[in-house]
Amino acid sequence: MQRYLRVSPEITTRSFGAELVILNLSSGCFFGLCPAGTLFWHKLLDRNPIAQSIEQLSVLFQVDHQQLGNDLRNFAVKLCDAGLLIPDSDLPRSTPQFDLRPISAPLQYASPELFRLGHLRDLTSVPLRPDGSVASSPVVSPA
Repeated sequence: MQRYLRVSPEITTRSFGAELVILNLSSGCFFGLCPAGTLFWHKLLDRNPIAQSIEQLSVLFQVDHQQLGNDLRNFAVKLCDAGLLIPDSDLPRSTPQFDLRPISAPLQYASPELFRLGHLRDLTSVPLRPDGSVASSPVVSPA
């Protein structure tokens, strides 16, 4: 049975060149993906059979199919564990496909990585509660 993933509703993303920054609005944590991770992210969301995604990525990277398959599965688990992607129904929907054609192959291969870049409280002077939500008054620690 083919399983599909989708972006969690609490997630917003922004591309910066070949890299992707992902913000979890509910936790306040933000993450970064290296260029390989960004390509893997898009292929995981294409709703294609995993074998097709592996084949498309192998043309770009010229890496062994087994290594790509293992890396793709492990990366999907990391993204799900971080709450960035969530399982979706088994029924495929019509979704825009990420076009790999503009990317010139072969690319140097590096396993996709998910980096925790920080938390919103690191970027703001607005008081935040421990759960990442905005506090209406300054945060006071219990004595």
